[in-house]
Amino acid sequence: MDGYMKNLILVTLFISTALSSRAFQTESFGEANESYSVDRSNQDANTPENIATKLAEKNNELKVYEKHDPKGSGDTTLRRNTIKLDLTSHWLYRNALVFSYERVTKPNQSFAISGGYQQFPSIGSFGDNIDVEKEKDATGYKFGGEYRFYLEKENKYGAPRGVYIGPYATYLSFKNGRTISVDNEGTIEQADLDTKLSVFNIGVQLGYQFVLNNRWTIDLIFVGPSVSNYNVKFTLDGNYTFDPDEVENEILADLIDRFPGLSDLLTDKEVKSNGKVNSWAYGYRYQFLIGYHFGRSKK
Repeated sequence: MDGYMKNLILVTLFISTALSSRAFQTESFGEANESYSVDRSNQDANTPENIATKLAEKNNELKVYEKHDPKGSGDTTLRRNTIKLDLTSHWLYRNALVFSYERVTKPNQSFAISGGYQQFPSIGSFGDNIDVEKEKDATGYKFGGEYRFYLEKENKYGAPRGVYIGPYATYLSFKNGRTISVDNEGTIEQADLDTKLSVFNIGVQLGYQFVLNNRWTIDLIFVGPSVSNYNVKFTLDGNYTFDPDEVENEILADLIDRFPGLSDLLTDKEVKSNGKVNSWAYGYRYQFLIGYHFGRSKK
């Protein structure tokens, strides 16, 4: 009997040891809906110290996602992409359709690119002596890029929500063909005028972006000073007797009223005999964009 009990005890201990070992192998450590299983085949990777490090890293990551849950609903998904429509270009220019794409790169940083089509506004006259008889063609485009730093101390949530600052660069180009009539001391003369205008801006900006229901965005750029390069080229063609330089400078003066940044051109520059003007001046921009926020990266 003693031998039988001894063998029974040994078998019981063997089974208990095996079950305990199996349970330890499949033990999981849960934290924020994420589990880490202990793999007995890799003792070095699953030491308590390494597991604690993994959990700490995961907790830090979850803190980032929690910044994107404004209502505390538990939806900590992070949408990194936003596509936006530039309404400012639509208001300032003719037949404008400009889009912007913003991508979150870090919890408080993003980059954005923009591009689209826009035409220079329709013009009925250039001053008192020059009228536009006909607009033959009009083309134009805009593209640019920027990098944003969302201010962590000022914002409750991470990018792309809240106050931001950062550098930007844009390039605008317009090309127009018109038939003009010039009052040359009482004599009306006609000519064909081709105008090319390009503006290159490098600057910094300050703005604020609202994110509504984690889907829709309203992006406002309040301040955007820049250093800008203005390049204007006029080409006159036809049978006329008026002084082309005088007419081109009058046209330039009228364009300055439409592009205030061109005012520095009259101070130091005049249209040259080849019809070109190129100058650097201070510029400024402001923008109003609406967008759609998309893309998911689950915790």
